[in-house]
Amino acid sequence: IGLWWDSFSKKSNQIKRLFKRESEFDLPQWMADELGAVAENIFWEYGPAVNSNGHRLVITPEANHSLRPLVSLIIDEAPEIEDWEFYGYRLAEDADNAISFVEQRTGIDISSWQVQVGKSPGNLISLTYIGPACDLEPAFITTETLLGEKVLNEWIGSIDAQPLLAAEDESFIVPIAELQGKVKEIIKEIGQSIPKEPFVQRLSSLE
Repeated sequence: IGLWWDSFSKKSNQIKRLFKRESEFDLPQWMADELGAVAENIFWEYGPAVNSNGHRLVITPEANHSLRPLVSLIIDEAPEIEDWEFYGYRLAEDADNAISFVEQRTGIDISSWQVQVGKSPGNLISLTYIGPACDLEPAFITTETLLGEKVLNEWIGSIDAQPLLAAEDESFIVPIAELQGKVKEIIKEIGQSIPKEPFVQRLSSLE
């Protein structure tokens, strides 16, 4: 991990120049060689920084959850590098960017989709996407892009997709643009419903 960050630190300025088309080198191959030396099956993506005008690097195991502790360690060991931010989860995008990204990935326009949002056992959240050409693959990509990988992994219990107007309870249906806000609202409600002390510390009050 230390060797990876040493290598990245030396290459970070050239990567920034690459994004400005002021430099040329095979970034995917370099990442495969350098990050791949830490472990296989670790994925990565670059994007704009969240808290500055710089860049971000996301390192994630995606569905290989056994590698999550390793990725967390990699991010914890990240050095301070000017104009760079590092994350262990793919971040949430706004609705416009998510709609564009999903269409690029799948060829499906989700702008008219709606989402039925509900609670499922275990304090998890269920999502049912409703709209034309609605299918599980674009529904999953939409969830990860709109909510971010961390919320997807920790809070979403089920994802479903069905044709337009197939949902029964319209009171829980929100347009794509409002999904982030609705999920945050439910997460807050769940948090407020959980006792501050674990059950074992509340046994004496039940006697």
